[in-house]
Amino acid sequence: MLKPYRNAFVKTRLDLFSELSTEYSQNWKTRLDPVRIMIDALNYIDPNVENMLLIDIKEETLVGELSALLEVVYLSPSHAPPSFPVEGIVFRTNMRLMINMVVSKRSVSINVIFLVDTGSPYTYLTRQVWQALGFHENIPVSSRVQINGITMDPFVSSHNFEEVNVLGSDFLSLNMRLIVDYGLRSVIIERKT
Repeated sequence: MLKPYRNAFVKTRLDLFSELSTEYSQNWKTRLDPVRIMIDALNYIDPNVENMLLIDIKEETLVGELSALLEVVYLSPSHAPPSFPVEGIVFRTNMRLMINMVVSKRSVSINVIFLVDTGSPYTYLTRQVWQALGFHENIPVSSRVQINGITMDPFVSSHNFEEVNVLGSDFLSLNMRLIVDYGLRSVIIERKT
């Protein structure tokens, strides 16, 4: 049943499940296709079309200036176990929150410098990071990795931020606390207990 909503008609989740259950019971040989029951939430942002204007951060910035300031070599192997809290910096006049995290896939662990963006609902890794993790030809749209020991499904950076790794609110919402001190130009991410 369609219900009015802001001059449009939408089906509620309950209505859709009810219709699919009826369809399934009428034809027991038909399997329910999970794609058919997915409904985009209002104001949903497709992670593959999201775009951010990050023209001041490029891969050369991560490799050079930020690696020096964070005292880590970008994309270098990491042998230390991931731990919290993690400290970063407020970078340049655009006040970008930058932090290094260990990203792992299978037996590969590397240092990845992220821009922390509370306005991004998703976390993104650049193609260079995916390649360093072992995806050389077929880079996935998303794949399960560990970011500082936390299991995530980040997407591939694209558009205006294709050279920037973005740590989004999906990571921060996993029991994290973000502390920013603009006066000291420091960033800390700690895990709440």
